[in-house]
Amino acid sequence: MENMYLDYYQYLLRISWPALCGLFLIYLFLGTRAFKLIKINYADKKPTFSRRLLVSLRLALTIIVLAIYTQMFVLSYGDWMEKPALAKGQVDSLEVRTGGRRDDYYLNVRCGEEKLTVRIDSGTYLKLKSGDQVEIVYLPRRKEVFWCIVLT
Repeated sequence: MENMYLDYYQYLLRISWPALCGLFLIYLFLGTRAFKLIKINYADKKPTFSRRLLVSLRLALTIIVLAIYTQMFVLSYGDWMEKPALAKGQVDSLEVRTGGRRDDYYLNVRCGEEKLTVRIDSGTYLKLKSGDQVEIVYLPRRKEVFWCIVLT
């Protein structure tokens, strides 16, 4: 359990690296443009009001675009802002939902009176059977298991 946070963020990085790279490139491109705008504005000895207004509007537009892309990332990969969730209980059932190009595997865990349904990978699906006692760590928003231990 001591490496839970490290495993959590490694898993998040593995599933979201393309989006993180894209977000970084957008910030780099738009940040460079904003810096050039400010530099050009201050290079003028006496910028006119209309010039200042134009630069201010372009900077505001840049900030809005960055905020939109950041919000899109947070909506898709909001687990970066959360701590990993931990559950301990008995496997209630396992199910496979077929569709599209791949199958989705789900684990239903009963934790006391509460029932939790999370997504698992095929390897974990094959290891588990109904009635097993498990301890899982999963992404709280996506409900996707990245760490599972069979206790019995």
